[in-house]
Amino acid sequence: MEPDELISLLVCLLDKERPLVTRAVTQAAPGPGASSATGSAGAEDAEDSEGDDEDGEDDDDEADGEGDSDSEDGDSDSEDGDSDSDAAAKPGAQSVETLRRRCAEALEQRGAHQDALTVLAPLVNFTGHEHSPLLPCLCKRCLGQAGRAVEVQGVSFHRTFVVSGTRVLHFWLADELGADRAEVKRAVGEALRVRLHRKRRKVAS
Repeated sequence: MEPDELISLLVCLLDKERPLVTRAVTQAAPGPGASSATGSAGAEDAEDSEGDDEDGEDDDDEADGEGDSDSEDGDSDSEDGDSDSDAAAKPGAQSVETLRRRCAEALEQRGAHQDALTVLAPLVNFTGHEHSPLLPCLCKRCLGQAGRAVEVQGVSFHRTFVVSGTRVLHFWLADELGADRAEVKRAVGEALRVRLHRKRRKVAS
Protein backbone atom coordinates (compact mmCIF):
# COMPACT_ATOMS: atom_id res chain seq x y z
CA MET A 1 0.00 0.00 0.00
CA GLU A 2 1.38 3.38 -1.04
CA PRO A 3 1.59 6.27 1.49
CA ASP A 4 -1.00 8.25 -0.47
CA GLU A 5 -3.42 5.33 -0.23
CA LEU A 6 -2.93 5.12 3.54
CA ILE A 7 -3.61 8.86 3.84
CA SER A 8 -6.76 8.42 1.76
CA LEU A 9 -7.94 5.61 4.04
CA LEU A 10 -7.28 7.67 7.17
CA VAL A 11 -9.11 10.69 5.76
CA CYS A 12 -12.13 8.57 4.81
CA LEU A 13 -12.14 6.96 8.26
CA LEU A 14 -12.14 10.39 9.92
CA ASP A 15 -14.89 11.64 7.62
CA LYS A 16 -17.09 8.66 8.46
CA GLU A 17 -16.49 8.92 12.19
CA ARG A 18 -16.86 12.70 12.50
CA PRO A 19 -20.70 12.60 12.61
CA LEU A 20 -20.54 9.96 15.35
CA VAL A 21 -18.15 12.07 17.43
CA THR A 22 -20.20 15.24 16.86
CA ARG A 23 -23.38 13.45 17.94
CA ALA A 24 -21.72 12.11 21.09
CA VAL A 25 -20.40 15.56 22.04
CA THR A 26 -23.79 17.17 21.41
CA GLN A 27 -25.58 14.62 23.56
CA ALA A 28 -23.06 15.07 26.37
CA ALA A 29 -23.28 18.87 26.36
CA PRO A 30 -25.38 20.44 29.19
CA GLY A 31 -28.65 22.08 28.18
CA PRO A 32 -29.34 25.84 28.21
CA GLY A 33 -29.19 27.35 31.69
CA ALA A 34 -27.28 24.46 33.17
CA SER A 35 -24.50 25.53 35.51
CA SER A 36 -20.91 24.57 34.94
CA ALA A 37 -20.99 22.62 38.19
CA THR A 38 -23.95 20.59 36.94
CA GLY A 39 -22.14 19.95 33.71
CA SER A 40 -19.07 18.75 35.56
CA ALA A 41 -21.13 16.50 37.78
CA GLY A 42 -22.88 15.08 34.76
CA ALA A 43 -19.55 14.39 33.08
CA GLU A 44 -18.30 12.66 36.21
CA ASP A 45 -21.45 10.57 36.39
CA ALA A 46 -21.01 9.65 32.74
CA GLU A 47 -17.40 8.67 33.36
CA ASP A 48 -18.44 6.57 36.33
CA SER A 49 -21.07 4.78 34.30
CA GLU A 50 -18.60 4.24 31.47
CA GLY A 51 -16.12 2.82 33.95
CA ASP A 52 -18.78 0.45 35.24
CA ASP A 53 -19.57 -0.65 31.72
CA GLU A 54 -15.91 -1.21 30.96
CA ASP A 55 -15.43 -3.23 34.11
CA GLY A 56 -18.39 -5.38 33.24
CA GLU A 57 -17.14 -5.88 29.73
CA ASP A 58 -13.69 -6.82 30.98
CA ASP A 59 -15.17 -9.33 33.36
CA ASP A 60 -17.06 -10.92 30.51
CA ASP A 61 -13.96 -10.89 28.33
CA GLU A 62 -11.90 -12.64 30.96
CA ALA A 63 -14.58 -15.14 31.80
CA ASP A 64 -14.98 -16.53 28.29
CA GLY A 65 -12.46 -14.69 26.14
CA GLU A 66 -15.23 -12.89 24.29
CA GLY A 67 -15.90 -9.17 24.34
CA ASP A 68 -19.47 -9.16 23.04
CA SER A 69 -22.64 -7.33 23.91
CA ASP A 70 -26.06 -8.18 22.52
CA SER A 71 -26.08 -5.09 20.35
CA GLU A 72 -22.69 -5.96 18.91
CA ASP A 73 -23.87 -9.45 18.03
CA GLY A 74 -25.90 -7.80 15.32
CA ASP A 75 -22.86 -7.26 13.11
CA SER A 76 -23.50 -8.50 9.63
CA ASP A 77 -21.47 -11.29 8.09
CA SER A 78 -20.37 -8.86 5.38
CA GLU A 79 -18.48 -6.85 8.01
CA ASP A 80 -16.67 -9.97 9.15
CA GLY A 81 -15.34 -10.80 5.71
CA ASP A 82 -11.87 -9.42 5.05
CA SER A 83 -12.19 -10.04 1.35
CA ASP A 84 -10.32 -8.91 -1.72
CA SER A 85 -13.36 -6.84 -2.64
CA ASP A 86 -12.66 -4.68 0.44
CA ALA A 87 -9.24 -3.79 -0.90
CA ALA A 88 -10.60 -3.22 -4.41
CA ALA A 89 -13.41 -0.90 -3.30
CA LYS A 90 -12.79 2.83 -3.14
CA PRO A 91 -12.09 4.01 0.44
CA GLY A 92 -15.20 6.20 0.48
CA ALA A 93 -17.40 3.20 -0.32
CA GLN A 94 -16.02 1.05 2.49
CA SER A 95 -17.52 0.62 5.94
CA VAL A 96 -15.95 2.23 8.99
CA GLU A 97 -14.92 -1.24 10.20
CA THR A 98 -13.16 -2.06 6.91
CA LEU A 99 -11.41 1.31 6.81
CA ARG A 100 -10.27 0.90 10.41
CA ARG A 101 -8.89 -2.57 9.74
CA ARG A 102 -7.04 -1.52 6.59
CA CYS A 103 -5.58 1.56 8.27
CA ALA A 104 -4.36 -0.46 11.25
CA GLU A 105 -2.83 -3.13 9.00
CA ALA A 106 -1.04 -0.49 6.91
CA LEU A 107 0.30 1.22 10.02
CA GLU A 108 1.52 -2.10 11.43
CA GLN A 109 3.33 -2.88 8.18
CA ARG A 110 5.12 0.47 8.46
CA GLY A 111 6.19 -0.22 12.04
CA ALA A 112 3.78 2.37 13.51
CA HIS A 113 2.49 -0.12 16.04
CA GLN A 114 1.27 2.36 18.64
CA ASP A 115 -0.63 4.26 15.95
CA ALA A 116 -2.19 0.98 14.84
CA LEU A 117 -3.37 0.35 18.42
CA THR A 118 -4.88 3.85 18.50
CA VAL A 119 -6.85 3.14 15.32
CA LEU A 120 -8.03 -0.19 16.76
CA ALA A 121 -8.92 1.23 20.20
CA PRO A 122 -12.67 1.76 19.48
CA LEU A 123 -13.08 -1.94 18.62
CA VAL A 124 -14.05 -4.60 21.16
CA ASN A 125 -10.90 -6.44 22.28
CA PHE A 126 -11.93 -10.07 21.92
CA THR A 127 -8.73 -11.34 23.55
CA GLY A 128 -9.30 -13.27 26.76
CA HIS A 129 -7.15 -12.70 29.83
CA GLU A 130 -4.17 -15.05 30.04
CA HIS A 131 -2.09 -15.99 33.07
CA SER A 132 0.85 -17.38 31.08
CA PRO A 133 4.22 -16.80 32.78
CA LEU A 134 5.90 -16.67 29.37
CA LEU A 135 3.90 -14.49 26.98
CA PRO A 136 2.37 -11.21 28.21
CA CYS A 137 -1.41 -11.05 28.25
CA LEU A 138 -3.03 -9.02 25.44
CA CYS A 139 -6.51 -8.55 26.89
CA LYS A 140 -8.07 -5.10 27.15
CA ARG A 141 -6.61 -4.42 30.60
CA CYS A 142 -3.11 -5.73 29.88
CA LEU A 143 -2.52 -4.70 26.26
CA GLY A 144 -1.01 -1.32 27.10
CA GLN A 145 1.76 -2.90 29.19
CA ALA A 146 2.42 -5.88 26.93
CA GLY A 147 4.95 -4.31 24.59
CA ARG A 148 5.45 -5.15 20.95
CA ALA A 149 8.02 -7.96 21.06
CA VAL A 150 9.10 -10.65 23.49
CA GLU A 151 11.60 -13.52 23.48
CA VAL A 152 10.73 -16.84 25.08
CA GLN A 153 13.34 -19.60 25.37
CA GLY A 154 15.28 -18.21 22.42
CA VAL A 155 12.21 -17.74 20.21
CA SER A 156 11.19 -14.20 19.27
CA PHE A 157 7.52 -13.25 19.13
CA HIS A 158 5.87 -10.08 17.83
CA ARG A 159 2.38 -8.90 18.69
CA THR A 160 -0.12 -8.75 15.85
CA PHE A 161 -3.90 -8.73 15.41
CA VAL A 162 -6.85 -9.74 13.26
CA VAL A 163 -10.10 -7.82 12.91
CA SER A 164 -13.60 -9.10 12.25
CA GLY A 165 -16.37 -6.51 12.13
CA THR A 166 -16.23 -4.57 15.39
CA ARG A 167 -13.92 -7.05 17.16
CA VAL A 168 -10.17 -7.27 17.29
CA LEU A 169 -8.11 -10.23 18.50
CA HIS A 170 -4.51 -9.58 19.56
CA PHE A 171 -2.05 -12.48 19.69
CA TRP A 172 1.65 -13.35 19.61
CA LEU A 173 3.19 -14.69 16.42
CA ALA A 174 6.60 -16.39 16.32
CA ASP A 175 9.17 -14.77 14.02
CA GLU A 176 10.57 -18.17 13.08
CA LEU A 177 7.40 -18.87 11.08
CA GLY A 178 8.87 -16.62 8.42
CA ALA A 179 6.79 -16.56 5.25
CA ASP A 180 4.14 -18.70 6.97
CA ARG A 181 3.27 -15.83 9.32
CA ALA A 182 0.80 -14.36 6.83
CA GLU A 183 -0.92 -17.72 6.37
CA VAL A 184 -1.15 -18.27 10.13
CA LYS A 185 -2.63 -14.80 10.54
CA ARG A 186 -5.24 -15.52 7.86
CA ALA A 187 -6.13 -18.78 9.60
CA VAL A 188 -6.56 -17.00 12.95
CA GLY A 189 -8.77 -14.39 11.28
CA GLU A 190 -10.94 -17.06 9.68
CA ALA A 191 -11.26 -18.90 13.01
CA LEU A 192 -12.38 -15.65 14.65
CA ARG A 193 -15.02 -15.05 11.97
CA VAL A 194 -16.36 -18.59 12.32
CA ARG A 195 -16.52 -18.25 16.10
CA LEU A 196 -18.39 -14.94 15.91
CA HIS A 197 -20.79 -16.35 13.32
CA ARG A 198 -21.59 -19.33 15.54
CA LYS A 199 -22.08 -17.04 18.52
CA ARG A 200 -24.54 -14.88 16.59
CA ARG A 201 -26.47 -17.93 15.47
CA LYS A 202 -26.62 -19.16 19.05
CA VAL A 203 -27.91 -15.79 20.30
CA ALA A 204 -30.49 -15.64 17.50
CA SER A 205 -31.82 -19.16 18.19
